[in-house]
Amino acid sequence: MTQCPGRGGPGERRFLSFKLQKIFNAKLADHEKQWKPLKLTGKRYLAYHKLFEYLATELVSRSPVIIEPKAPVFPPSAAYIEDLIERTKIAKPDGIMATGYYGKKEAEYYFASRTGVKVIALPADVGAMPGNR
Repeated sequence: MTQCPGRGGPGERRFLSFKLQKIFNAKLADHEKQWKPLKLTGKRYLAYHKLFEYLATELVSRSPVIIEPKAPVFPPSAAYIEDLIERTKIAKPDGIMATGYYGKKEAEYYFASRTGVKVIALPADVGAMPGNR
């Protein structure tokens, strides 16, 4: 064998791509079984930043309202925050998703204290929080 794996012809690349997709699908199915008892489908969330938009869409099948839609470049205006707080009081979402290191304190101060909605600290990446793999 004179070539590195994956550097073969188109047939080998298709085979490796198929194999990787099969492994990914198996792992995803395992995780979906673990998530099913959490009954996340149909719940409504706010996300402190766009980081959790894909997660919520995948698990909850609904895009969350983003508190900082243009972050980190432009912070939200005071009028936007006040309007969102009032809408949050009416809509009563199930939680506010934020990372443990960015957005959690702000979400607790601006939203949780004024609306009663619970802040859910999630890792931004694998290993970003203790006990997370």
